[in-house]
Amino acid sequence: MPLTKAQCSNCGGAIEVDSSKEAAICPFCNTPYIVEKAINLYKTENHIVNNITYNNGDGLTPEQRIKNAFIFIWNNDNRSAGEMIDAYMRLRPDDYRVWLGKYYCKDKWDRLSLDSAAKTAPPDFSDRLHQQVALITNIFLKRDEIQKCKNEEENLKWFIKSKKPESVFVGMIGLGMIIIPAYILINGDGFSAFSIPLFATIIGGFIMFFSSFNRFLRKRKSANDLPKVSAYIKDEESKYLGMIKEKEANDKSFLDYVLQTFEYETSRGNYDN
Repeated sequence: MPLTKAQCSNCGGAIEVDSSKEAAICPFCNTPYIVEKAINLYKTENHIVNNITYNNGDGLTPEQRIKNAFIFIWNNDNRSAGEMIDAYMRLRPDDYRVWLGKYYCKDKWDRLSLDSAAKTAPPDFSDRLHQQVALITNIFLKRDEIQKCKNEEENLKWFIKSKKPESVFVGMIGLGMIIIPAYILINGDGFSAFSIPLFATIIGGFIMFFSSFNRFLRKRKSANDLPKVSAYIKDEESKYLGMIKEKEANDKSFLDYVLQTFEYETSRGNYDN
C-alpha cells in the first residue's frame, strides 16, 4: 500500500506512514505515535492559509509554532503571533527567530529584542541586525535633536515677538543717570557729601543702559539665527524621514529572510506543499 507523508508529533521529523495502520514508531526518536494524528499534523504544517483557524500550540512541534508565528506576523496578527512565540520561547530561548518575532510583535522599535536576535543569528544576518539596532539608535538621537532644535526655534520666535517698550525707556533713563550726575561731579566744587550718591547713580545708570542695549543686540541676533535654525530643522527632518524609510525597508527584508527559511510563499501567504 502506498505510504502517506506525516510528521512525528514529538520530534517533528518528516516520516512516511501506512495509513491503514493505527500506530507506529518514529524512526528518528523511537516515540510511538498515532498514524492519523501524524498525518493530520503534516497537513496542518503544510497547508496553513490565511483563513484557517490556527492551533495555538496544542500538538504542534516547536518548529511549527515559530513557523506559524511568522505567518501571523505576515498577516498582521501580532496577538496570535505573540502567543506562538511565547510558547516557542520556553523551548528554544536561544533561537534568534524568537527574539526577532518579539521585535515584530511589540512595536518594531524594541532594540533589546533585536540585539538579542543578532547575538544568535547566522553571521551574515547577524551583521544586518546589528546595523538595524544602530539605525534605530540613530533615529532616536535624530528625533531628540530635532525636538531640541524646535524648542530653540520656538524660544527665538517668542523672544523676537516679545514687546517690552519699557526697555527703551530703561535705557534712556540709565543714560540720563550717567550724564546728569557726571555733569554735576565735573562742574561741582570737588568731593562733597553728595558725591557718593552721585557715583552710585552713575553705576546704576551704566547697569540699566547696558542691560537695555544687550537686549537690543540679542534681539537682532535672534532675528538672524531664526531662519538658519528653521532651515536646519527642515534638513534634519528630511534625513529623519529617510532613516525611517530605510528602517521599514529593512524590517520587511528581515521578515522575508525568515519566511524564506521556512520555504514560505509570501505572495500567497501559505507554505509550499
